[in-house]
Amino acid sequence: MGCRCDTRVYSAEEKKPAPDVLAKGLSQGRNCTNMTWIVVLVLYSALMLFVSIEAIRLANPWKFIYGTDSNRDVCGMRNRVSGNDLTSKPFLYQETSSCVTTCPLGYVVSRLQRCVRDATYFRNLSGAVESSERPVDSSHHIQQQHREQRQRRELRQMSPVSQDAIYRFSILPGKQGKQMEGLLESIVQNISLCRLELFYMCLIAVGCSVFIVLLLRFLTNLIVWFFLLTITALSIGSTIFLWLQYDLKQRRKEPSHLFYYGAISSTVGAAVYLLILFVLRKRIHLTATLFQEAGRALSSLPLLFLQPLWTLVVSIGFSALWLYSFMFVVAAAADVQRKREDEGYNHTLGQMVYTSSPSYDKHLANIFMCGPWLHLLGLLWWTRIFLACQHFIIAGSVASWYFSRYKNALGFPILRATSILVAYHLGSIILGSLLTSLMQLLRITLAVASKIAAHNRCSHCCTVCCSCCLAIFERFLKYINRNAYILISIHGYPFCEAAHEAFGLLSSNILRLSAINSVGDFILFLGKVAVVAASVIFGLEMQQAGEMQEMGVSYYWVPILLGAIFAWLIADYFLAVYEMVIDTVFLCFCEDTRLHDGTTQPYYMGASLMAFVNKGRRKKRKVSTESAVTVMTPISE
Repeated sequence: MGCRCDTRVYSAEEKKPAPDVLAKGLSQGRNCTNMTWIVVLVLYSALMLFVSIEAIRLANPWKFIYGTDSNRDVCGMRNRVSGNDLTSKPFLYQETSSCVTTCPLGYVVSRLQRCVRDATYFRNLSGAVESSERPVDSSHHIQQQHREQRQRRELRQMSPVSQDAIYRFSILPGKQGKQMEGLLESIVQNISLCRLELFYMCLIAVGCSVFIVLLLRFLTNLIVWFFLLTITALSIGSTIFLWLQYDLKQRRKEPSHLFYYGAISSTVGAAVYLLILFVLRKRIHLTATLFQEAGRALSSLPLLFLQPLWTLVVSIGFSALWLYSFMFVVAAAADVQRKREDEGYNHTLGQMVYTSSPSYDKHLANIFMCGPWLHLLGLLWWTRIFLACQHFIIAGSVASWYFSRYKNALGFPILRATSILVAYHLGSIILGSLLTSLMQLLRITLAVASKIAAHNRCSHCCTVCCSCCLAIFERFLKYINRNAYILISIHGYPFCEAAHEAFGLLSSNILRLSAINSVGDFILFLGKVAVVAASVIFGLEMQQAGEMQEMGVSYYWVPILLGAIFAWLIADYFLAVYEMVIDTVFLCFCEDTRLHDGTTQPYYMGASLMAFVNKGRRKKRKVSTESAVTVMTPISE
């Protein structure tokens, strides 16, 4: 797990350097922080596990897929609640809500083992009836209405998803259904045929991502200023072009209001951009220097690029287990809800209609009703914990690299950061993850409320506004959490203290932070776009060369679009690590300049950052000297 061992050979006269004092301080002299939240997480996970085990023991989630008959039994399997063995009757006949061995005449078996209407058969049958000139029997219409009402009541016994799916399936014309099914099969077939080309596009995305990382490492200043000058030229050029087009339309007496509004918007945007560029001109060099330092850190710690891979593997494994248990929990909650509806229905009519609703303990039923939301919060919480652990390990490794006088004698910084996380600061990670997951859960709740209140404009508008405000606050909270994890990895603060210190440190360096976020994020975004463009160009070249035609590909956009999505994910994978390293180096730089003066207490920063600091000091000294000379010079009369 370590990235670089100390392989230097020391002579007899040269003594191996002692471990750096501050670098040792990154792992020594710490206390366990926010331990209470570890207990909270363990208890919450135990509750989730208990609910999952009980739901798996009692509920049957297959009814959401295959539906149920009038007794709420699933066809084609042994039902534990009622004890009915329906393995010999695998198909659900929806007209009577019963399980059958074979579908009756005029019905076909769907992919979900249901007997659905054969549209061609009923169309031919209705045409034959219409061609005959028999008198219309009013009793026939009454019987048809009663039959449809009975079918709706029977469909109501099934899950809401199944009802809607069966209804749409039964009324879907056969031609449209076959066309949709044929389209999906063609898309899957095209993806299967182009799997080797998709692999090549992913390899190109990996190569381009590594190439961009190397460019940001060695040609940072050139790339930063090239992007800035290109954007400046485009903004000014587009403004001039729109005003010229507006003037031309005015002379020709043609409609020109679109060009007029566009020219005004472009002028305002260009003016704001140039103003920001003028204010941040001195900090842009710091952004380029931080990119260069981040490249040096990644070249010393190349295994940091593997951290998102571990996070992805663990997250996928946990999500798969969660999804399996979540199906049973939702099924148990649906059983409880329908049992309560049945009891109210039977109490009103004084009769028993449903016979196989599972009976749960009262307290267990209440837990099952809250089970889906309980599991949803657990999913959000645990996934945020995995991501926060990744951020902490990257921050701790880079901080060990930064605060070290001997960067070739680091040992195993990634392993050290992982051990620090597990031994001391897991509670802080859990607390920070809980805050962001609660914010996400609140946003999901507002989204559900917004759909429910869609008919009421006032309520819908209020929920949408609250959701937008929460989205902004959630992004702010995530950013503060990331920087808090960096300070925890450096100093060992508790979470709340680290968040407070991070907010104060970022506020005191707001102009530097603005330059890094505006210029740096835009450069990283353009890097992702460049990777996607390279992969898409390769796919288009294959299409132009006729390779896809030879393989029998009918939809060329399918493999190209899928390759573009994979390329974006790969580029985001590499550059997300780069972004976290930049944030860590920036906070380490701010802490270095805050805690040390550069003379009696030397800086830990590299040569490029030292040159930036010394340049700023020389300018300050020059300004102070000129002001002192101006004050001391006598005024000539």
